Amino acid sequence: MPSPLDPADVRSFYDSDVVIETFNDSFGGLWHTPLGSPRFAGIRDVRHYLCSWLGIDPDHEVLDFGSGVGPTSCDLARYSGCRVRGLNVSAKQVEIARQFARLQDLQGRVSFDLFAGGRLPYGDGAFDRVVFFESVCHVPDKAALFAEFFRVLRPGGIVGGQDWMLPDRPIAPEEFDRYLRPIEVAIAVSLLSMEGYRELLQRAGFRRALGVDARRIFADMGMPPGGPLDEPIRVEGTDDMAARLRKGNAAIGIAYARGLFTVGFVSAERPGFEDQA
Repeated sequence: MPSPLDPADVRSFYDSDVVIETFNDSFGGLWHTPLGSPRFAGIRDVRHYLCSWLGIDPDHEVLDFGSGVGPTSCDLARYSGCRVRGLNVSAKQVEIARQFARLQDLQGRVSFDLFAGGRLPYGDGAFDRVVFFESVCHVPDKAALFAEFFRVLRPGGIVGGQDWMLPDRPIAPEEFDRYLRPIEVAIAVSLLSMEGYRELLQRAGFRRALGVDARRIFADMGMPPGGPLDEPIRVEGTDDMAARLRKGNAAIGIAYARGLFTVGFVSAERPGFEDQA
């Protein structure tokens, strides 16, 4: 189903002081769903899990797309020893992230850039890995973004991340509008299934597109409580940002309880030189 997502609304959402303060207070600066500890010995959290899953090492240049206010990028650098460039549409968040990296004494390995939209501000083959944490869901044209990920990755490079997702099953239009559209409108996202992500990655030229539901890896997904499952949330054009966040949070809880919403991981590899011979 086509998304009504407007890039200007995404930028406004993430520039909002209410959003910045709410997310920082609720998630300690980690702007993604709290998933608890993974079911793997020696893996501390989801950032550590992605470092392991994507094989990030100290020699890698990593792009953190949608890098929030800094802690995620800094954790990637700490856990793996890599160098990270964070990219964000919000000038406010970029400045907060730069200050955070300085306080963590990581400014030599972690830096942040402002994203104007469209083409990524990097040369071809600039990165070994591209990661994201619930940021691609905010992008209206995911096909164009994945083509850009392909361009900025070196041959053999890998893209992967965590995102909000729909189940891999048919959803009736009326069910989507009743339970999922309120999430999209309230929190400025456009939702796809895991299979939808894999298809777009493959269309962009990636291979070995993999996906896994976070519920298979994390025992305690921090989903918000919803409300009565047969009473969908209504988001009004007059709602202020605080009301949008409250309603979006409740809509996520209802959709998750109805089996219409989850968190998942996807990854894919850009073919290497040996595949181009």
